[in-house]
This record gives sequence, structure tokens and C-alpha cells, in this order.
Amino acid sequence: MLTTVLLAAVLAATPPEVQLFIPPVATEDEMVSAMVAAAKELVAVLPPEELKAATFSFAGKEHKFWHYIPTALMSDSSPVGNAYKPYGRFGVPVEKMSPEAITRLHRLLRTALSIDGYQRFAHIMRTEGPAEPMLATRTLNRSPTSTPAGGQGYCFFSLFGAIGTGDWGWRFEGHHFSLSMEVSGGHVRFSPVMVGYNPWPQVPTSNLEAVKLFNALSKDQQAAAQVVKTSPDDGIPKDIDRSPKTMPVVGALLGSLSSEGQYAYNRLLDEFIGTFPDAVVGELRKKLQAESAKASLAWYGTFDHAKPYFIRLQGPSFLIQMRHNGLEASGAVHGHLSFHDLEFGSATSGRP
Repeated sequence: MLTTVLLAAVLAATPPEVQLFIPPVATEDEMVSAMVAAAKELVAVLPPEELKAATFSFAGKEHKFWHYIPTALMSDSSPVGNAYKPYGRFGVPVEKMSPEAITRLHRLLRTALSIDGYQRFAHIMRTEGPAEPMLATRTLNRSPTSTPAGGQGYCFFSLFGAIGTGDWGWRFEGHHFSLSMEVSGGHVRFSPVMVGYNPWPQVPTSNLEAVKLFNALSKDQQAAAQVVKTSPDDGIPKDIDRSPKTMPVVGALLGSLSSEGQYAYNRLLDEFIGTFPDAVVGELRKKLQAESAKASLAWYGTFDHAKPYFIRLQGPSFLIQMRHNGLEASGAVHGHLSFHDLEFGSATSGRP
């Protein structure tokens, strides 16, 4: 879903050879082929200077660095490298792209995401603009110096390696979202993934499913899971951990869940992996659902959605982290959600 202004620009700029309709894929191979075609269509219309700004080596230092907000680590003196100035990010900013390139960028996104996933990312892009009563529907994460003026979040596209040749990938990110897609060994990988909400008029479904999962535990399990009992509290983690492989398992072991607990667990997983087409998450979904007995749940804080709390659901091969900042002065809630595939040993796993 795009804003009215952007959608009009997209449709007007779409040449006949670029197909807006994205047919559903049935297999991972079909998804790889579709993503290769969409990525090549995008870079074909990027001017040389934009393509140069967007392109990095696969598994290089820029590829390995993951963050969902501009950061001082990406400065002139940083060992990581220099970001696109003055934004503090790698890649080419969307505001530098032509309407035709934006059209093709959204085609790439629709190729890589499920219908629900694309709508989620598009909604974040709409809301992460200037602070307005109508939730900032005017912008696409533009910078403060752009016309019309935007908010803090900027959307950036980066390409890693050569499209369709060996291992390659791309990243699209802005304030409160980071989407990392790769094709490694012929398989599609998408870890880590981060989405955020601010301003958000209601508590996300993921948080509500986490509450249901907690409520389905025994009293002893609940006592072990609630690591911090009050909100706010100094013991509540300030944000998501970006080095999950160094993190010890905490909280309560889920063990044998009731039917209600298993359903909430499955729904919570799908809030993250359901962002992607079934062609690449079918087997992963079965695997993660089967890990429920060995998974652990940790809850820091109370269950008052107007106050801060932190949730960690960790299985043998995955980690979900949810930092809820509570109700803010804007009258909306604010938080960060992330998913890591702990068995994914390529460039997007365990970033610094």
C-alpha cells in the first residue's frame, strides 16, 4: 500500500515492460528467479553514481554491519566504513531515486515479501515521517532537508555482490525497519529482520500473542519467566541485542504446551516469519513450531501496555526480541521487534 501521491507517481512512471502484478511463487527456486529479475530491473534504471553508492561486496564490512537507526559508528573514523552523507547509512537513499526506480524497488519488495509483509513494511514507511495528527501519510521516510520535509527515518537500498551470480543479497532499511535478503547456496535467507512501531495507534498483534503465551504457562513457569516484576525498572533491557549468539538462555522453558499455548506460540512465530512467502518459510515454520518444548520465554516488566516491557522468546535455532516502550506523549505506542535465525551463519548473522 502506497501513499496516494507516491502511487500516482509510480503508475505514471511505469513503462510497459515493468509488470506491476506479482504472481505468487510456489517454490523457492521460483522466488529466487523472481527476485533476480526484479533486482536487475531496479539497477537497470539507477544512474551510475547511485548504483555505485548502493553496491558493496558480499560478506564485506558494510554487509556485516546491521542497524535500524542511523548511527555514529558509521562515520569518517569508523572501521566499518563511510555511509551515504549526511544520512549515517549505507546505500542509496530513496529520495535520490527517480519515480521509475521507486516503482521497481517496490516490485522487488513485493517479490521478496508476503502480502502481509509488504503491507507491514509499507505502513512503517508511511508512519515514520514527520509527526502529524494523520500519522505522517505524506512522506516515504524522507530526510529533514527534502521537499516536502520528512522525519528522522530515511529509506535506503544496498546491493551486495552480483545479482544472480554466486552468493548475493540486498538490504532495504529505514528508521524502524531493516529487511535483509540474501541468496546463499541457492537458498533464500532473511535474517535478521527488524520492524518497529512509532507512532502506532494500538499494541501490535505480536505483543498480544506473547501475553497469551505467557498466560498459557503454569504458575511456576510464569514466575520463572517474569525476570523483572515492575515497569519501568532498571532491569528492563533498553533495546534489542544485535549479537544474539553471545546471549545466554534466560526465563522459563516452555516444555509441553497446552493447545492454547502452542497456538499462541505458532501465531507469535508467524508475526515474524510470515512476513515472507510460504515458498521459503514452509519448512522453517514446521521446524520452529517443533522447537516449542525446548524454547524459553523471558518477560521483563509488567503486562501494562502503557508502560515499558521487554520480551525474549528463544529456541535452539531462533531468537525473537520485543522491546515495547509503552505509551508516549504522542498518544501512540512505540517499540522494536526483531527476529534472528541463529543457525544462519552467513553475513547477516550476529552482526556487531
